[in-house]
Amino acid sequence: MDLGQRESKIYLNNIIARGDYITARSVCYDYLKNFPARGGLSITGANQTTQAYVKNFIYFLDNLDNIKSLYSKGKINLDTISIEIYQTKNKKLPFINYSNSPVSNCPGAAACLVFCYSLNSIRFPAAFIRWAICSILEAEAPEILTEALVYVCSKRNNKKIIEAQGHIDFRLYNDGDFKDLNKLYFWMDFLKKHPYIKAYAYSKSWPLFIQAVKERGEDYFPDNFTLNLSSGSRYHNLKDIMKVYNFTRGEFIAVKIDRKTTGDKLTKFEKQYIRTKARSMGHKKIFICPGLCGSCSKVGHACGNKDIFKNYTIITPEH
Repeated sequence: MDLGQRESKIYLNNIIARGDYITARSVCYDYLKNFPARGGLSITGANQTTQAYVKNFIYFLDNLDNIKSLYSKGKINLDTISIEIYQTKNKKLPFINYSNSPVSNCPGAAACLVFCYSLNSIRFPAAFIRWAICSILEAEAPEILTEALVYVCSKRNNKKIIEAQGHIDFRLYNDGDFKDLNKLYFWMDFLKKHPYIKAYAYSKSWPLFIQAVKERGEDYFPDNFTLNLSSGSRYHNLKDIMKVYNFTRGEFIAVKIDRKTTGDKLTKFEKQYIRTKARSMGHKKIFICPGLCGSCSKVGHACGNKDIFKNYTIITPEH
């Protein structure tokens, strides 16, 4: 099994998602045996090979019994690399953001698998291994996730943001989704305790939210959480139920046009086409995503604002 290929990575992620770390370790060892690194490729530094990252992932699996010893100051320290649990340096996404492995943690995924941008990013060894590690942390040591996020928020630049505007934006699941009800409760309980963290998410795991409302009530969800209903869910028949919840902002949908592009590169003709297409689908309040998070409005980013942008359909081209 070639872990340089997307299908094999998803297969490994599925094994990890069901908690079979022994088989995951075996798959990684088989890969290193059957696909040794070519001569001349870096095994340290920014240009590490897939083989080097897989070796470090094996190191992580070998230390699961003492997983807390690997954590320090927002990072998981492995054999030759360190993995930052939260990302903060993405040009298109300037907010603190967190991911787990896509597909294997996305119970609501259906049509979105055709255009999922995470399946393009999975080719990068650093992203692939970080997602795998975060998926395991969610299951085995969620306290590391909370400690790391509080640490990141306390860093000088982020502390200044919190002091200036009273909160800091956090994208929960830039890649991946809420896998089960326990993960949903974990994050909501954390956000309740940290109201200065203003979180927003795109999710297709709608039955989990419906079950949580049944068990704990709609008011269980904290004010500092905003949900966007992401397109391509297998649970499209539940959309009308989800729309009325007070924690739901509205829909976020991807529209196919003649080319792969992002919102900041759309032509006037393409924007008009998207509006027309959205109206033909029954959407009335339409807002086209400009492609760069945080740049879309003077009152903050639309996806995280369930007051002003409540019931708007935010649209982006498939990319």
